[in-house]
Amino acid sequence: MISIVLDKMAFPLFMFVTGVIAVFESIRLTEKYVDGDWLSGPSSFMMILGLIILAICFIETVKSVFQIRSDLKKLNDTVATKENEEKSDEEKGYIKDMIISFAMVLVYIFIIKYTGFALATVIYLAANLMLLKNPVLRVVLTVVVILALLLWGAPAMGISLPRGFLGF
Repeated sequence: MISIVLDKMAFPLFMFVTGVIAVFESIRLTEKYVDGDWLSGPSSFMMILGLIILAICFIETVKSVFQIRSDLKKLNDTVATKENEEKSDEEKGYIKDMIISFAMVLVYIFIIKYTGFALATVIYLAANLMLLKNPVLRVVLTVVVILALLLWGAPAMGISLPRGFLGF
């Protein structure tokens, strides 16, 4: 029963932690950099992203609760022998990839301050795409397009992104 709950609630819990960190970081940036127009300030992106993540977290939590209830009913109806079966290699790989992805998000959050938003995002994006076993050409093209959008598109729209030690 505990494994069913942990299996279904791991993703919403991860989303909740990520959303709360984004909202608190936005509040911290708002207090540090007082700007006349909040939407074009450095914290608007983090706040919007954090609130979207928290909304998705709520939806996923509700879906998970209903799924847990149905899984518990199925568990009570099934034979005890299925509980003793080990997880397949594919499921173990999925769990390992999820843990690595969560660790990459934590590293990403901490390196934004030092490397800047654009460079940290490109590093995180490339690492995650490689983790998901995308072709190298697709990873390179995606990284180049996103980097161009962050370096030239965001300033053209009046969005200021945190800058790192390299100045971009």
